[in-house]
Amino acid sequence: MRGKMTTTARTDSPYFPVWLASVMALFLLSSCTKVGPKSIRNTRFDYNSAIVDTRNEQMLANLVRLRYRDTPYFIEVSSIATQYVLGVAGSATVGGIGGPGSKAVGGVGGDVYYEDRPTITYTPLQGETFVNRLLSPVPMGAIVLLSHSGWRFERLLRCCVQRINDVWNAPTAAGPTPDLAPDFERFVEVATLFDEMSQADALDLRYRRLGAEETLDTVPLGDPGTPFVMTLVFGDAPEVAQQSKRLKAILGLRSDLNEFFLTTNPTYRSPREIGILPRALIGVMSYLSQGVEPPPQDVEAGKVTVTRYRDGTEFGWPVLTGELFRVASSDKVPNDAFVSVEYRGTWFYIEDSDLNTKSTFNLLDQLFQLQSGSIRRAGPVLTLPLN
Repeated sequence: MRGKMTTTARTDSPYFPVWLASVMALFLLSSCTKVGPKSIRNTRFDYNSAIVDTRNEQMLANLVRLRYRDTPYFIEVSSIATQYVLGVAGSATVGGIGGPGSKAVGGVGGDVYYEDRPTITYTPLQGETFVNRLLSPVPMGAIVLLSHSGWRFERLLRCCVQRINDVWNAPTAAGPTPDLAPDFERFVEVATLFDEMSQADALDLRYRRLGAEETLDTVPLGDPGTPFVMTLVFGDAPEVAQQSKRLKAILGLRSDLNEFFLTTNPTYRSPREIGILPRALIGVMSYLSQGVEPPPQDVEAGKVTVTRYRDGTEFGWPVLTGELFRVASSDKVPNDAFVSVEYRGTWFYIEDSDLNTKSTFNLLDQLFQLQSGSIRRAGPVLTLPLN
């Protein structure tokens, strides 16, 4: 930011030095009153955009790394401190008409400016605590919280859940890309049925007190140390009767009941229990990384795993992740990308018009914030003053 001033006065006046100092001080003070508000308007959104963009790029880069079986790594911006340095650059001139008795006239001109000098602190997310968070299952409480925040059941279940009762959700996809095609068809059907019932307001998550005569075969979901447990209630509206019947059949539930206890163990359970095994955060990331489409030359060079059915025919990952998450690749900078990164000489990107993928990407970001948020209180490792 710069401001200009120009004024003149007689330099032979005994008050000229006082006048000069006063003018410069007044101009400097008037400029100071404008620097603060304008600096916020000029920089706050820029910092906000830079943090969001680079965070998205980092997450996308880590998904691509997982597709190539490379190691993911996270560095967070833990703080930004900015100094605004105010300065004055001035000049003075003296001139006049020659001759006896002529009066010299002085002129003063100058600029007032400020400089933005940010100090950015980076914190690598690492160590035992962070690794444990990556490897620990996403808490069911977080999944319930996200469902209450408007996320659809189908997206939440397909991303965050590994197993419901005896129905598996592509378990081998929650790690390095497998050689054999995963088992996922029945789980997609279950997730779709749950979603249809939810959209019809025919699903209700409740907390209730466990009755004195009620016993469960495994640990129920609920508030630890209290008699309150979590249940899932199926609606009995005629428009969802077929979905309810089909869900009970696939999950091995009692057909005469509509309220089922949610438990933490899908293996040992009774027909009135729904056992849920959530994925770990790194499992969610690995699962979504299967939606990264590597360029043909990397596939031919053996840099990524080619998954096949048991008969040897190639399995296409879009069959599993296509409508949920897709990362395209190009040898050129994409023109209309929501987020893009260059990796191994190829551009990987999410199309700005791919709303399904953008929604899943945002869900992943929220899961990451929930799982890693408290870890960021660790001390900074790298602080960069930018002058």
